[in-house]
This record gives sequence, structure tokens and C-alpha cells, in this order.
Amino acid sequence: MKTQSTITPDKIWIRGLNNGIRTINLTKNVVKIKKEEQDIFEYDEITVVIQERDNIEKYVLDNFEALFTLGQAQFANKKYEEFSNECASKILSGFVSNCLGEDKVFDSGMGNQATIQGLVLTALLNKSGLMPKQEILEHKTINDVGCYPFTNDQIIKLGLDLKAHITACKKEAELKMSELFK
Repeated sequence: MKTQSTITPDKIWIRGLNNGIRTINLTKNVVKIKKEEQDIFEYDEITVVIQERDNIEKYVLDNFEALFTLGQAQFANKKYEEFSNECASKILSGFVSNCLGEDKVFDSGMGNQATIQGLVLTALLNKSGLMPKQEILEHKTINDVGCYPFTNDQIIKLGLDLKAHITACKKEAELKMSELFK
């Protein structure tokens, strides 16, 4: 990860030891830049977590590139998990649809996603004429106690808005992940 400092960074910084696990900062590609009459150092820095061992400094120096790559992988995995959890939380937090003619917030929890998918399927079957009897379509918003009646087209729009919400949340997480390693 690109970092800047006014202090020349050490190549390795052996930090804390916790339950036999050592935290180490690794630095490479140090470039000195002049900014407003002050020297700034820009460099790649990564934190790696490894098992404690004898003569750890020599081990780190001898295996610097492999450990740097390991640190990048550890960082990427941690960020991926954070972004995935954030994405899932946003997906499940509700979405806005104007399928009823005005913006309303609908629940996008797993159970409601399945319900909306079932309603969309029913609406499509209703429209195709494959249903022997037109099914009544009802669903509720996140803040309402009762259900609203929906036309087939309104339910299909609700399903498309849910899909757009999920896709937008996933794209946001993917963009955050791709920006990490520019």
C-alpha cells in the first residue's frame, strides 16, 4: 500500500509479539519527493503477521520478497472480508423503489428477497396466461404494517429495482477492492 512520510522509513520494522505471533512492517520502493520545501518519502508498505522464530530479523531479510507478497495477500484478504461484509449489510438494509408511483423503501432481507422473486415469477406467469386464475399480488414496504396491491408490471418493476440495488452494492464493493492496488 502506498504510504507517505517525512521520515525515512526502515526496510523492516519488527513490532509487537502476541501469543507467539509477530507483526512486522515491510517497506520497499522508497522515493524521495520535494513538497513545499520539505522532503517527503513515498513508498510501498505492508504489514505481515508471522510466527515468532529465532533470529527473526535475519529471517525477514532473507525472505523479504516472499513476506512482502504474503503481507499483500493478508491485507487483500482482510479488506475483501471487510468489503464483503459491508456489501452484504448494504444489500440487506433495504432499497428504494418507485414501482407504486412514488419512492418507497422495501425490506431486502433474505426472506423478502425470496418473496419478491416468487412474486415476480407469479407476475410473469400471470402475464403469460399460464396461470389458470390471476393471482392477487400483494407486498408491503419496510415501514408499513399492511400490504399494498400490485399489478403484474409493478411487481416486475419491484424485482428489477431489487436486482439493481444488489448489483449497485456489489459494484461498489468491487470498485473499492480494485482501488486498493492501483
